[in-house]
Amino acid sequence: MDYLRWFPSALTPLPPAVANFHMPIEAVRSMGNQEPLEFIQDADCGHFAVNCTGYPYGVNLVVRVAEIRSR
Repeated sequence: MDYLRWFPSALTPLPPAVANFHMPIEAVRSMGNQEPLEFIQDADCGHFAVNCTGYPYGVNLVVRVAEIRSR
């Protein structure tokens, strides 16, 4: 997958990726602020990646949790 093509504004070239997830994804949202997150998926090979947005200036949380809604 060409992650930079899908996430050209990402600060890092490789967003967090997951393998062996073959269920079609409908939506991904941050549990911290309920914000919808961009994602890409190739269900045939079981890969998907989520483009997590940064926290507001001055906020420093350690764990990022996202809810994945499948079809």
